[in-house]
Amino acid sequence: MELTKQILDFIDYDEIKFICLSHRTNSEEIAKKIMQEGFEFAEAIQSTTDFLVNDEVVLKYYYNLRRNYGEYNIIICIANEIYDYYLGKLKDSPNGKTYTVEEILTEKEGWYDEERDQNIFILPKQFIKGYYNEETSEIVKNPHFNPFYNSEKFKENLNKIINPKS
Repeated sequence: MELTKQILDFIDYDEIKFICLSHRTNSEEIAKKIMQEGFEFAEAIQSTTDFLVNDEVVLKYYYNLRRNYGEYNIIICIANEIYDYYLGKLKDSPNGKTYTVEEILTEKEGWYDEERDQNIFILPKQFIKGYYNEETSEIVKNPHFNPFYNSEKFKENLNKIINPKS
């Protein structure tokens, strides 16, 4: 795999301002669906994504490590100011249960999937920067991308966690 200048420019982000992750899939249909509907994940988003850094060596390492999962690489970016805000608020959780920020950053109610024996959540499409094909170097940008997206639903989700009786 050669990381073209266009792909490196597409992946490039300010590590101080944003948290970015990549997720690989073998189907362009799935990549398009994620871009249009959001990213579905079970329990912890880190189980199916890799945290990105602006380092070509690391990107090639991820390529070698994950290439069997497919050639379509979805880029997810969330502004640190959004992520850190909710992370700070989670410290106020009264019941001692551990939550992840990603559980808050969803507009659709999470659900329990008995087959997978896990809770499922969907990160909104606004956090999906787009995807690229590692074989053809084609890049598809998401017109809805907004890493600073902060829905009123996120605040409702947080409130359900820190004030469960209201």
